[in-house]
Amino acid sequence: MASAPRLGCAPRDSSTCAKRQKVHNREAPPTKKAGVVPTLKAKWEAWREQLWATYVRLESASDSCDFYGEVDWATPGCNRLSTVRSTSQVTERTFSHVRSDPRELVLVAIQTSGHGFIEQNGRSARLEVGDFGLYDTTRPYRLSFDGPFEELIFLLPLQDLNRRLPGFTRLTGRRFDGRGGAGAVARGFVENLAACAPTLGSAGIANFDAAAIEMLATAIELQSEPADPGDRQRWERLVARILPKLRDPEIDLQAIGRQQGLSPRSLQRLFQAHGTTPTRWLQERRLEGVAKDVQTRKFSSRSITEIAFSWGFNDLSHFHRIFHAKFGRPPREMRSG
Repeated sequence: MASAPRLGCAPRDSSTCAKRQKVHNREAPPTKKAGVVPTLKAKWEAWREQLWATYVRLESASDSCDFYGEVDWATPGCNRLSTVRSTSQVTERTFSHVRSDPRELVLVAIQTSGHGFIEQNGRSARLEVGDFGLYDTTRPYRLSFDGPFEELIFLLPLQDLNRRLPGFTRLTGRRFDGRGGAGAVARGFVENLAACAPTLGSAGIANFDAAAIEMLATAIELQSEPADPGDRQRWERLVARILPKLRDPEIDLQAIGRQQGLSPRSLQRLFQAHGTTPTRWLQERRLEGVAKDVQTRKFSSRSITEIAFSWGFNDLSHFHRIFHAKFGRPPREMRSG
C-alpha cells in the first residue's frame, strides 16, 4: 500500500472513524442572522459546493420549491463511498466542466431509493432500486430525477477499471441489474463496504479496490454483449507498435495507425472503445512513466525536468499541471514521499 491516500482520502482519524460525515453540515454557508431560513438560492449554492467537494465540477437545476439535498460520506475524510439524498433535479457535467476539472474517475451509482436516469455517450437508462450504472468524468453526462431519491456512489480510478474492462465506455449510460446473480453479489459487496467503512477507514477501503473492481466487472460482463474480438487484436497490435516510441516527442500516432491499416477515424474509434483518445492515452502512459522514474532509485540523480523531457514532454508548466491533476500531488512530492 502506498502511504498517500487516493482520490482525496485522508488518513483515518480514530476519534471520528465511527461517525459518518455529512458534507451538507460542513459545507452549508452561514446565514447572516440566527434563525433565518436559507433562501432557495443559498440552498443551491450549498448543494453545488457539496457536489464539487465530493465528486467533480458540474451543475444542477430543479423546479422543486421544497428542494433539499445532502451528501453523506461513509467515513470521515474520504469521498470514495458516499450516499446522495435529494429530490427532483437535473445534474449535468459539460465539456467546459471536463476542461476545468480533468480528473479521470468512474462513478458507480447504486440506486437505493426512488429512481433516476443516467445519460452518457449517446445512451440513457432508467435505474430502479437495486440497479446500478456507470459514468466517467472525462466525458459529459446527465443525471435526472423526477422525485426524491437516494444513491450509493463508489468512486474508482478510471485507469483501474479500464484495465479490467477494456473499452468500458461502451458500458456507460446503461442499466445493470443488481438484484440477482453476479449483480447482487457486486452490489452487496459495495453496500457492505460502505456499511463497514467507518471502522475500515480510507486505507482499509482502498485495500478492497481490486476485489470491488473484479466483482463489478464480472457482473457487467455477464450482462453485456462481448466486445468485438477483431478490435481487441487490432488494439493489441497498435499498442505494441506505439510502446517502443512512447518517449519520442515527435511520435505520430496517425502514421502508426496507417501502418496498421487504420484510417484517422478508425484510429479514433478504436481508442474511444477503450475509454480514451489517442492524445489522452499517450499522455497517460508518459505520465505513468515519469511517475515510475521519479520513484526509482536509479534515477534519483536526475532532475524532474530531465525525466519529464525524456518522456516526450516539452512544456514544463503543462506537464506539472497534468501530473498534479492525475496523481493529486506534484512529482517532487512523489519523489520525496
